[in-house]
Amino acid sequence: MKKIFILIALLITTTNLFCQQDTTRVPFVAYWSIGDSYNFKITKTHKEWKKDKVSKDEKNEYTAYFTVIDSTANSYTIRWGFDNYLADSYDIPEEYMKLFEKYDFLEILYTTDETGTFNEILNWEELGKTLSTMIDELVNVLGKDNKELFDILTKTMKPVKTAYITKEGIENLLVPELKIFHFPLGIEIDTRLPFYYVDQLPNLFGGGYIKSNAKLYIDKVDFEENFCVLKQESSLDQNDVKSMLTEFFEKMEFEGKYKDATMVMDTILNNSEITIDDNNIYEYYYYPGIPHRIEVNREVLINMDGDKARRNDKVIIELLYEE
Repeated sequence: MKKIFILIALLITTTNLFCQQDTTRVPFVAYWSIGDSYNFKITKTHKEWKKDKVSKDEKNEYTAYFTVIDSTANSYTIRWGFDNYLADSYDIPEEYMKLFEKYDFLEILYTTDETGTFNEILNWEELGKTLSTMIDELVNVLGKDNKELFDILTKTMKPVKTAYITKEGIENLLVPELKIFHFPLGIEIDTRLPFYYVDQLPNLFGGGYIKSNAKLYIDKVDFEENFCVLKQESSLDQNDVKSMLTEFFEKMEFEGKYKDATMVMDTILNNSEITIDDNNIYEYYYYPGIPHRIEVNREVLINMDGDKARRNDKVIIELLYEE
């Protein structure tokens, strides 16, 4: 989503900022100071079904430490430290656990603009090298006595290592929750009317982006506590889905009992459905710009000519309060 367009569209009717409090709009702007620190619990779940049977069920949790280390008129610099859940993700032999202790805690340095909108990761090259070394050591340990497993791990980890050599790969693969955390910051929402817009999602089969029809609205607001519940809902544009599938099938070579490729394509298209639905809830202290709880939920359903698959990805970010 091009956030600047949302901001412009939503600010068209904004009144003088120095008049009495406007209860018709909620501005999400970061008011942070150097040294501000908050801890968050991050929970990520991934679940898949094939033909209505669960085929994968994964859950990871870690604690993140958010600290403002610099502040200027135009930007903030943030340290996002977090506990790595490597040991929970792989069956590492006990005798090798000490080797991986150096990866138990990672730090990301990144910047935002003056409103708190995510900008970029600063130490992505250092992180990429660290993670690449970690992957190599992991493959060597897990495949030490099993050549077949070593080859499989080397092959499956290759695209991950490739992703980690770019800034975009680090942002999207290692810590996508950072963009979730900062999503509302930098925009202003009308409390009375939902805002409709068109988002863009990656094409499942490669190629250009596909459109997603989205809605953003305030569900609840407490102006005395500077707290609100922002909801975001979106669904894949079905016209784009048909175009995506058509392009995909046109690239395929049909053989065997189907002699007419067009007939095959039309048959599959008429019996295919792909839906991607997002239902996200942001419970936010819009002043000073810190979330209480965020839940991002994506449901993917693929039905291709009777072959069904379903996937659910969820990220929950929860503020840990001092007791």
